[in-house]
Amino acid sequence: MNQNNFFSSPPLLSLMEGNVLKKSSAPPLCKMLSKKKSMKMELIRVMDNCTYKRKMFLKKANKIKNGLLYLNISTAILSLLSAGTITVILTNITSAFGLQIFAAICSFSAGIIGIFSNIIFKKEDGIDYLVAASKYLVLREKVNALLIRDNEKQMNKELDSLHKEYCDIEKQFFKC
Repeated sequence: MNQNNFFSSPPLLSLMEGNVLKKSSAPPLCKMLSKKKSMKMELIRVMDNCTYKRKMFLKKANKIKNGLLYLNISTAILSLLSAGTITVILTNITSAFGLQIFAAICSFSAGIIGIFSNIIFKKEDGIDYLVAASKYLVLREKVNALLIRDNEKQMNKELDSLHKEYCDIEKQFFKC
């Protein structure tokens, strides 16, 4: 992107004699302030995007974590019920056919939930989401540090590298 076109400001209208408005080019100071303001706005936009995407990835990771937690708890409860039922049957306290069916259903359900929990909620995806969130956090903090320093030369120099880093993260985690 050509920075001269991106940061150029339109000519200012100045007041001349007789209250007639006439176009004149902006003084160098105004152009510099306009360019600096545009860079700051762009950096703030990048920082806001990083914050939004970080929150999005954290929500996705949290959804996977909670889904796995609930399904693992369900599997554990069903496994314990199945084990308890089989123990009752084996100790010959009762030979009820209904308890045998109940134990079989609990065991089958625990196995199915275990399989589907690993298919639906992959731990690797959750880890990838956390990595993406941390990369957006690092990028956001770099932009924030650059804004705090308020050095126009450094802003100008690092803006392209920050955009490149942002695009690299996008390519890595938003596979199009």
